Amino acid sequence: MLNNNFILIKSINNSNTNINNILYDFNKINNLIDKYKYIIKLEKNLLKDNSIRNKNTIINSCDSNIWFYCLYNNKRIIMFSDSESLIMKGLISIIHIYFNNKNIDFFLNKKNIHYIIENIFIKKLKIKNYKFINIYQFMKYKILKIIK
Repeated sequence: MLNNNFILIKSINNSNTNINNILYDFNKINNLIDKYKYIIKLEKNLLKDNSIRNKNTIINSCDSNIWFYCLYNNKRIIMFSDSESLIMKGLISIIHIYFNNKNIDFFLNKKNIHYIIENIFIKKLKIKNYKFINIYQFMKYKILKIIK
């Protein structure tokens, strides 16, 4: 799985998109449909590898399938995800943009996931938070498994 780790890991820093840019853009977009179009465009920020699509990486709590795999490299989390849904890919990419290539303590700090949920998913997109808590909990479980 993930034969080209060094290429994928290097590509993490190639995107100029960050949470502050997303929040700024969302504040300029008044129409909810346009916000969702923006979310769909964010999916290009996901690190993807088709080999992660298997029963060990699937997140079962979602309406559409989501696959998640991570590496722990130099005390940093490197996340890979995929989904059948463009919207879910975009929403998960927000989680990746915020947490990818950060240290484990940043990821485990509950204030950080609640920041994303409150400021983007609930306030800007009117999405219920329980789905993203489930996704985050699954990611957390997988990450804690690999760092032990």
